[in-house]
Amino acid sequence: MSTGQRPFDGHQFNIELALSICNGLRPECAPGTPKCYIKLVEMCMDPDPQKRPSADRVFNELHLWNESMERLNDDEIKKQFLDVDQIIKTLPTILPIHPDNMYTSEIINTQRIVGRLKSYGKCECCNQYNTSEAWCQTYDPHREIQGWSSGDKDIDKCIKEFQLNALAYTKAIEWIPFDRLDNLRFIAKGEFGTLYFANWVDGNVLYIFGPEVERVDTDSKIT
Repeated sequence: MSTGQRPFDGHQFNIELALSICNGLRPECAPGTPKCYIKLVEMCMDPDPQKRPSADRVFNELHLWNESMERLNDDEIKKQFLDVDQIIKTLPTILPIHPDNMYTSEIINTQRIVGRLKSYGKCECCNQYNTSEAWCQTYDPHREIQGWSSGDKDIDKCIKEFQLNALAYTKAIEWIPFDRLDNLRFIAKGEFGTLYFANWVDGNVLYIFGPEVERVDTDSKIT
């Protein structure tokens, strides 16, 4: 609600999304969202149903906020909500357009989800279920996004979003530093850029465990 977008916008509503949610994926709040709002949202989305607040508690919290907004003094909660009203006005109003079929709900067999989670085992670092062989979506993407930069904030953000949403190492894209490319060869130049062919010295990530990173297809060919 704080972003004005539907939850998990851009994700296909399928078993892969269900697996991501089981491993901690949650909708994000908009920048500047009041701390009390974020705290309540996080409580309501706690993975343990027993730790989620009751409907009465949620009602009481909302009632408290409403009373704060009606006060004449500079109440801290009131100030936070008034401040975020100004921030919301600066947020983009044109949202990405995705095909409607992305958001068509599927009947998902919960036993299938449990089976998928158990078949890949648990991450030895965070004890969450892996979402594919040798890949923990909770832990591994955060290892991937550390220690590198393309030098462009927008490119970094785009790549890191892909990495954080990856359900398998084969789905995680990487930034390749120029010095890790070999045998660079020109292919063609088009309207939007120039295409080159090169050998990637390191190759794709296969497995991450703590400081250990195993790669495959070293010296692989890329364009």
